[in-house]
Amino acid sequence: MTDSKYGKYIVPKKANSYGDFEKKTEVQVFSFNAHDEAPHYFESFLMQEDMPTVAGNGNEMLYNPEDTWLGKVTKYTGLKYFAYPHIHPFTEIFYFISLDPDNPDSLGGEIDLWIGEGAEAEKYTLTKPTVIHMESNIKHLPIRHHGGKMPFLQLIVANTKEYSRVSSHRNPQYPNGIDFVENSPRWKPEPLTPEQEAKRDFAHLVHELDPKKDFLRPPRAHKGKSRTVMHYTWMNHPDIRQRVDVTLVTGGDIAFGNGDFDIFPPLPNKSSVPATLSFLSLDPHTDDLGATVELWMGEGAEAEKHIITKTTTVIIPPATVAYPIYVRDDFRHPFLISWILEAPLFGGKLIEEFPPDFEHVSEKWIKMKAKEREEMLNQAAE
Repeated sequence: MTDSKYGKYIVPKKANSYGDFEKKTEVQVFSFNAHDEAPHYFESFLMQEDMPTVAGNGNEMLYNPEDTWLGKVTKYTGLKYFAYPHIHPFTEIFYFISLDPDNPDSLGGEIDLWIGEGAEAEKYTLTKPTVIHMESNIKHLPIRHHGGKMPFLQLIVANTKEYSRVSSHRNPQYPNGIDFVENSPRWKPEPLTPEQEAKRDFAHLVHELDPKKDFLRPPRAHKGKSRTVMHYTWMNHPDIRQRVDVTLVTGGDIAFGNGDFDIFPPLPNKSSVPATLSFLSLDPHTDDLGATVELWMGEGAEAEKHIITKTTTVIIPPATVAYPIYVRDDFRHPFLISWILEAPLFGGKLIEEFPPDFEHVSEKWIKMKAKEREEMLNQAAE
């Protein structure tokens, strides 16, 4: 689009990987490095079935993007970096998301995640959609995925624009009771004591979700074509900063923000805070989205239509109208739409004007507006 006002905010996936573990599963990593106006940092990984994986055990080599200072150090010195248990100076929220539309309360396997330091670390085993609030300066990892019978998504959203960590790489302090540590010959596994197994100092950080109760807006109007697979706001946790909303699209010829009030957002909208709107491929071998998506940005007649066919993150600046979205009928395989808003609840403004070229306005909306016009005419006649 030659006269595009919003084209600079359409950011395709960068061709880099953060490690051998992620190289097979990374969907999108987004931060200030990808775009100067990135409102937050997030990373998403597709965890595949029958693929045992471990991160944070010293076997996960980190490949930093070449445009970062660590990437330049790696390129010019040959130094290699491995992932170990670590802490961050910011809050990091882990979302474990089911991708099975018929079985949304199961991750299809087990995820073991350790929180805490060394011998005092606690193991948490997850089997259902779960959100973990990893508060700043709490040591975490390793994390292990095993016994998977279906894919699931691991989404991490951090209260920062630039990822950083303090790692125990010089003298890794691993939890007791594990036997899969690499690159640390000095560390020897020890069994957990009954007291350590019973400890749950960090249980308040782990929130298991019930899709029927916690995902408050089932996609009634689009049954079989989309499903809410994560909806997490201040209503779930008082300390949440971002509103995270993830939709699994399972069929084409479907619209969002087209005046259908069974789906949120029901209309084009804008907010006083920034957001990211991501379209994430679920094909582990390609960035191809599996569909052609039309996204409108801008208000009414000034709106621009952008075509998205690959994994892409769109920055929505403050006071910028986004939506409607239309997924064309050339649908090939499921994909995700992730909407991360820099506010714990949606407090924006719904816009009742659609772009003139948008042809998929809900019949429900058309009938409602026609009834309003009829009532106004009747009142004027009286």
